[in-house]
Amino acid sequence: QEMAEIIAEELNVRLPGIKVPLGIANAMAWVLELGGRLTHFEPLLTRSRVKFFTENRAFSSQKAREELGFVPRIGLREGVRRTIRWYREKAYL
Repeated sequence: QEMAEIIAEELNVRLPGIKVPLGIANAMAWVLELGGRLTHFEPLLTRSRVKFFTENRAFSSQKAREELGFVPRIGLREGVRRTIRWYREKAYL
């Protein structure tokens, strides 16, 4: 949630006000995929995208800090800013 909020702030957009249950999101994606196959159109929402955006991708750097003395050079917000800038430079946004 924190990551989504930071990305939304940096992009100057609002997060959606409603949360769709995972089962409903997957059902909607399945219907859109079926429609996409029939119309030869790539749907924006697919089951693989639902899975990608709902999996927990939180990782800790604690072990690297303790065993290797790792210290991040930039924080989360600055990393998001740089990533957004790169996406814009590559015309992905």
